[in-house]
This record gives sequence, structure tokens and C-alpha cells, in this order.
Amino acid sequence: MGKDNSQEYKEKLATKIVELTTDELIIHLPYFNRAILKMPVRFYEPKLVEEDIIGGFATNTREIICDANLVIDTFEKDETEFARMMLHSIFHCLYQHPFRYEVLQKKIWDFACDVAVEKEIIDLWIPEIYQERDSERRVFCDIIRKKCNKMNAEVIYTFMLNNKTDCDEWLKKAELFKRDNHGVWASRDTEYYEGLFLFECSENEIDQSGAEWSRVFENVKKDKEMLEQGFGISPASITDYLGSISGDDYDYTEFLTRFATLSEEVKVNDDEFDYIYYTYGLDLYDNMPLIEPLEYKESLKIYDFVIAIDTSGSCRGRVVKNFLKRTYSILKKTEVFGKKMNVHIIQCDNQIQDDAHIISDEAFERYIQNVNVVGAGGTDFRPVFDHVDRMKKAGLFTDLRGLLYFTDGLGIFPEKQPEFKTAFIIMPQEDDIPKIPEWAIGRMVSRDDLED
Repeated sequence: MGKDNSQEYKEKLATKIVELTTDELIIHLPYFNRAILKMPVRFYEPKLVEEDIIGGFATNTREIICDANLVIDTFEKDETEFARMMLHSIFHCLYQHPFRYEVLQKKIWDFACDVAVEKEIIDLWIPEIYQERDSERRVFCDIIRKKCNKMNAEVIYTFMLNNKTDCDEWLKKAELFKRDNHGVWASRDTEYYEGLFLFECSENEIDQSGAEWSRVFENVKKDKEMLEQGFGISPASITDYLGSISGDDYDYTEFLTRFATLSEEVKVNDDEFDYIYYTYGLDLYDNMPLIEPLEYKESLKIYDFVIAIDTSGSCRGRVVKNFLKRTYSILKKTEVFGKKMNVHIIQCDNQIQDDAHIISDEAFERYIQNVNVVGAGGTDFRPVFDHVDRMKKAGLFTDLRGLLYFTDGLGIFPEKQPEFKTAFIIMPQEDDIPKIPEWAIGRMVSRDDLED
């Protein structure tokens, strides 16, 4: 019996994918359930549309409209991609991006909106929807942040209008952030139905849709605050899990805390918590859940850690001391380090220049005060990773939690992903945009970021 290629069969299969993805998103982001459930998915056939303004996947603020073939193909290639596409469109509506489309320069606004929502999704730090190119996206977002100060679409758009050179350069990265078609935003006065018929949509209905999403946005924030204050879970843990609902920026402190605790994040125990009853209670009793989370996982303190310093030229002197002082202060304050620690601070240009073994607070503080940067050759990151691998094999680490590499980002990276988590803290030379590996976490900093 041949494979069923009928449109009806494809839509049934695509519907199952949508349902599965929706369930997964609610499980990992229960506090967004109102927004996720507000966005139904409807299918259409692009070949039946004379001018396909939907482009395979789009939202008109009332629903997601997509091609069943695109859903199936996308899910087969990468299950995380379709989830990211759905979240991407939902965030557009939460931030009211489609409602100002007619009066703005569309190409620039498209880019600004896509960057803003992708930054928010990446900052959720949900491993199940993490993608290899997120590190590249994060590094580029840091460059934009340094120019614009804020990462919301309105600020990015205004900056780009007033700075043509930056605007032209940034637009070359548009495909890195794009996931849906915004063309339908300019035509929300009509609604496509199965690619065949048009129904009028009044201006009043458009305004009403915007007001509804404003209420959803406020409810999401209230749900977050209620869980923080009422369930006995520390606010910091929920904030780390959720990311910034309001779109506030992330500084080095928040980034480092997230990196250091990423694999042992405090969160609700999914095995013990029934989200169906939780969300049902929110709707039935006006923000009063029927049940509370029974328990949550405790964060583990880090004892084994590696800090590498690129000593090739630009990362020297007081900059290095400030980096170490700030890093130590953050990790100690957030109790990432326990009373005992097993930290190696490695200096390297194109070869290992120094390896200081730190086992106590006093030793760490002495190192910071007396640090002497050694080396000035070319930059090669590989010796550090080889050195750490040898130490692991020799049993010098019992539980290596991560490697933090301070660098200008211009050097030779390992070809293969290491077995331990790695973040490159990059202080670029002027406006150079380093190309870090897809497997690494990247964070741009400046000298201002490292000031005491």
C-alpha cells in the first residue's frame, strides 16, 4: 500500500506535531500556558493562494497559519525548530510587534522584532529548545546591546534608523534570527482561510486583539510572580528558569550565574507536579491553582572549575584582574563555590603559560591581587582544552562543571565539542565579531562591564 500523500493525511500528521509541541512547551514553560494556548494553529495550501503573504508560517495575532508540509519537514529535520517557530510568533504578539507594522519601515522593523524575541527565547535557558546557532545569535545580540543599551524592538529600530552603517551591517544577519513571515502583519484587514477565501476583519477587531495580548502579557507576569512568592521557591530560581518577561537586559552577573548553574538549575519537579490541574485552577478560580509544586531540585555548589585567560595581547593587566575579581565575587556571592574548591586558573597564548591551582578563598584572593599575565604570542585555544582533558584523565577533577575562557575571541578553536560545558567571555577588539563554535556559549563584555 502506497504512502498517503493527501492533504487531509498531511494535516492530521501536522496536527499531531502541533499538539505534541504545544504540550512540550507547556511542560517546560507552564507560566506561559495562557499565551501558548491562546495561539491555535490552522493549515493552508500555499499553492492555492495567488499571493502567499503567509510564506509557510506566520501569525495574524489570532492564530498561527502554516503549511502542513512545512511543519512535517521542519519537525523531521529538527524537533526544536518547530517549537522555536511557535514561541517566536507568540513572543511577537506578547510584545505587540504586529500592531505597528503599517507605519514603520518594514525591513528594519522585521529585523528588530526578530532579534528582540530570539534574545528573549535564548535567555529562557531551556535545554530542550536550545540550538547550536544560539551561541552565534547571543554574541551578535551582545554587539547590538552595546550599541543600543536595550534589547527591545523599539530601541533597536530607532538606533538603526539613525545609524545607517550599523543598520546595513546588521541586516546582513537577518536570516540568523528570522523564523516567520511578517507579511501578513501588513494585511491583517483580511483573513486567509484554507488559501481560498477572504473574510474582512474590522479595525475594531484588530484593536481588540492587541488589548487581549496586553492582558495575556500581564497575566504571564502575574503567574510568574505568584509562583515566586507563594510556592516556597526562591524568586531567583524561578527568574533563572523563566528569563526576563519584561524584556530587561542581562549583564555579566546574570550571565555568569546562569552558566555556572545551568545543569543543576532549581526548578519544579516535573515528575511530581501536574500542570493540567495547575492551569485548570488558574482559569477556574481566577489565578488560584488547584495544587502546588510538591518539591524542587536543589542547586549543587561547584567545586571543580576552570578559568582560562587568553594572554595573547589584548587581555592583559588591570582588565584581567578586574575580570577575575568580578568573576570570583559573583560565583562566591551566589554560592556556586563552596567552602572547598578545586579551581584551575590557566594562562595561555598559543601554549600553556601558567596553571594556578586554587583550593580556598584566601588563595583565590591572593592570586587576584598578585596576578602576573604571562605570554604574548598568537592565540590558540586548543592547548587549554587538551590540558584540561589530561587533568580529567589523571583524576584531578571529580565533577568538572565548566570552563570559562576570557579572550578577545580571535584564535584557533577546537574542532570537536569538549565533554564539559564551555563559555567564552569575549572582549572584542573594536568592532570585530569573532566566530565562536556552535557548541560554545558566548558572551560579549567590555571594559565597562568589568569595572568594580
